Amino acid sequence: MSCWIRLVAFVVALLLVTPAYSDELKHGELGAALYSNVIANDHSDYSDDELSGIAIYGTSVFSRNAALRTLFAMLSHNDVSGLDSNIFELSLIFGGGLGQTGWKGYAGPGFFSDRWSTSGFSKSFSGLHLIAGFGYNWDDVALDAWWTFRDASDYEDFVEGSSGESVSMSAVSFGLGLSARF
Repeated sequence: MSCWIRLVAFVVALLLVTPAYSDELKHGELGAALYSNVIANDHSDYSDDELSGIAIYGTSVFSRNAALRTLFAMLSHNDVSGLDSNIFELSLIFGGGLGQTGWKGYAGPGFFSDRWSTSGFSKSFSGLHLIAGFGYNWDDVALDAWWTFRDASDYEDFVEGSSGESVSMSAVSFGLGLSARF
């Protein structure tokens, strides 16, 4: 995990010193994304949970270097028919090129809430996450790719409580989004 943190810090530092192509600051983005979530485990008897679907997100840009992003995703399990996941994320992002035309890169802390449901069953997971991403802003449109590294302890507690076996898990989400800038 520390390798990822160093990589994110390097990319953000590089983008902070790279000038954007425009000084005009746009303060908002509203978009849609293809979104996936993988909850991996180290237990040989359990397969990883892979979910995919769509997300809507909004970004409120405070400055060239700071913004707040909210996201709501609607995902379906790739292997278990009828198992759905609704995810809410709130992230404070820091980086370079936010709100300007040109390249941007960002990382920051956040909170997630993930509610899994199927007929007769529902379970909620929540915790902190770290988001890292990059993208390009045109005048009226932005393209972003980002990863969210989640605290997987709620997922671990659920599996351990259900199976009685100890398991180590990791949870990573990926989004590829297109948004309108205003």
